[in-house]
Amino acid sequence: MPRRVSLARKAQELADALKAQEEREGGAVTDFSPHPETEALLMRRGVDREQLNYAVPEQLELKRRLNAYNVERGGLGVGNLVAAVLDAFLRAEGYAPDLDNHKGDRSGSQLPPD
Repeated sequence: MPRRVSLARKAQELADALKAQEEREGGAVTDFSPHPETEALLMRRGVDREQLNYAVPEQLELKRRLNAYNVERGGLGVGNLVAAVLDAFLRAEGYAPDLDNHKGDRSGSQLPPD
């Protein structure tokens, strides 16, 4: 039973967060998928990558939880999952990437030449 209580609490926290975000943005928020440009970028091969190293509280068990999520939900990969979540958060806070002018992309995309 403790697992169900924990899941119910998490569901309520998520619902509360959605309601707060909906009130801030003045509309319904129902889609937690990556931004379409971000999703397209994450699915392409040959995209330049950089290491993102930050010390985070060990008690949050982020590595273990990310790996467990990736195994259970499958497919995206931990690096892409982290990129999608951080991108969504930063876009919501008003910090969208300038994907049109990014250099160093080897994926054969439609980016302007150097």
